[in-house]
Amino acid sequence: MLLFIVVFMIIINLLMSIGKDNYVDITGHIGGALCGLFWGMAFFPRVNHPSALKLKKVGLVLISLFFILFTTLFFTVRTPPP
Repeated sequence: MLLFIVVFMIIINLLMSIGKDNYVDITGHIGGALCGLFWGMAFFPRVNHPSALKLKKVGLVLISLFFILFTTLFFTVRTPPP
């Protein structure tokens, strides 16, 4: 049920960003969805099982890489002047 709600909310969020307003960038929604997914993989409470521990480690690595990449791109990519 939780997976259905998460997928449903992602679809609704992406559909609302495609609407009439062109002020919202869809890449921001996709980045937020990925960050939320990685964050959930890292910190969502689960039972003590070896595969759960592996999933938690994968989530921690992915969220760390996401924040390192975001910080690097934020401070290095420059937009050309108009």
